Amino acid sequence: MSERQRALLDGMLLGDAHLERQKGALTARLKVEHSIGQADYVAWKYDEWREWVLTPPRERQRQNRLGTTSTNVGFSTISHVELERFRERYYRGRRKVVPDDLDLTPFTLAVWFMDDGSRKSGQCRGLYLNTQSFTAAEVDHLRWVLRRDVGVVTTIREQPDGLQIYIPSSSVTEFVKAIAGYVLPSMMYKLSG
Repeated sequence: MSERQRALLDGMLLGDAHLERQKGALTARLKVEHSIGQADYVAWKYDEWREWVLTPPRERQRQNRLGTTSTNVGFSTISHVELERFRERYYRGRRKVVPDDLDLTPFTLAVWFMDDGSRKSGQCRGLYLNTQSFTAAEVDHLRWVLRRDVGVVTTIREQPDGLQIYIPSSSVTEFVKAIAGYVLPSMMYKLSG
């Protein structure tokens, strides 16, 4: 695994990707899936992992608990010991966690934002990182790492399903300066509202 892929994987695992072991497997594989509207983003991730993937991205229909059907696109890598090492860092049982040894490069942060970031509204410059699946202590650790590695000061916003990291307008310029060179054109809408 290249250093770029390691940084990419950190960002993906803070966001939407997950590592899974197939039944009976001793090592993990990476699973990537997004809505069809983000097909360009999936294609980019596929290009980054191409030598680890046997089957190119495919569309699939998903039905949620309310009965609504959506179309997603995604792919899975081969199982590999290096992916298993990341799984051991990012999972406790089946729950995804924030590793204590996390370092955020601007590239890692950009991938995390493309996966799980958004603009507060068209009237506000503030940005969010959706961290609701992490514990309060993990969100605090992420905020500390953001400040240490990128110099971005954040706050917390309570949501019914957990905590979001909020990047207030006073920190947005610094945040955007760090990641803008890595955000794909098809994902720039997340920065511009």
